[in-house]
Amino acid sequence: MANKVSASALLSIAVALITMGMNFLQGGQLLPGVVCIVAGFGLIWATIALYEKGLVDRVAGRVSEELKKRSEG
Repeated sequence: MANKVSASALLSIAVALITMGMNFLQGGQLLPGVVCIVAGFGLIWATIALYEKGLVDRVAGRVSEELKKRSEG
């Protein structure tokens, strides 16, 4: 479950970046628009690559372990 949450969070950020990029482009701001769109698609690609290699699972596991340690004291 943790990997699905992590991947979906990264993909949500990517979609937000692409949406912001489109809004910048519609407003006539080319450089920020292109940067946001490229970053959004890059994040999508990176998320897919990390998910296929199983790194999302490992990172999510380590983060949850660290959070448990901190909450316990």
